[in-house]
Amino acid sequence: DRPLRYQAPVVTKTQKKGVGVIKVCASSSGDVTTTKYTQRGSTTFDSSLISLALENAALLRFDPNAVTEQCGIVSYRFNL
Repeated sequence: DRPLRYQAPVVTKTQKKGVGVIKVCASSSGDVTTTKYTQRGSTTFDSSLISLALENAALLRFDPNAVTEQCGIVSYRFNL
């Protein structure tokens, strides 16, 4: 587990509901290198909620680590 250094607020102007699960990989410097929506654990297929989750996940920053790359899962809960 890597401590999260920064997470942008998620702002949505929709009443749509659901959970979007995103696989996130981060470099040793803590910057996100890849994001990918995953259906496992997600309860929404709405493209606008998925895009919002992907955009927000790309802005995450983690503490630096000696590991070259580390991946994990982030869940975004919308209006639940």
